[in-house]
Amino acid sequence: MTAARSADFTRVTENWGLPASPEQLAMAYCRYKMAGDLAEGKSVLEVGCGSGMGLAYLATRAARVVGGDPTPALLDEARQHLPGTELVQLSADRLPFEDASFDVVLMLEMIYYVEDLDRALAEARRVLKPGGRLFVCEPNRDRPDFNPSPYSVRYPSATELKGLLERHGFHAHV
Repeated sequence: MTAARSADFTRVTENWGLPASPEQLAMAYCRYKMAGDLAEGKSVLEVGCGSGMGLAYLATRAARVVGGDPTPALLDEARQHLPGTELVQLSADRLPFEDASFDVVLMLEMIYYVEDLDRALAEARRVLKPGGRLFVCEPNRDRPDFNPSPYSVRYPSATELKGLLERHGFHAHV
């Protein structure tokens, strides 16, 4: 992720064993349930997977799951909890995969850390197979209780995100 390349995202990432509010749990359940539905029987890349908390569930549904994150400590934690899972240190704007490698690319709760979102979306498009799907999830900046995350670059509105996605050839549903 290009924003704050030297930032240690462990402070702002959901980690194994940390307490979570009922709302946090409900949101995590919702995004991974939707991601799992898209992943069924497919090859999946989760960009910004953090400590990999959703990868085990995705692996029960997908044919192949790869988790990628820029923070080595988070990948180390994922390796401890998910031995045998394919994990890669990466930046959203330079994905280390061949063209047309995945059926599904997930960008869950991470795009607001990406400095060059255009480049990251172009990379997602590049690694997707023809007919592949990109699933993006982010908080709604217009909620009254919205609290921006440290290291965040910007939170695009639904309209802005739709425009960005369509500029890269995606048919956006917001």
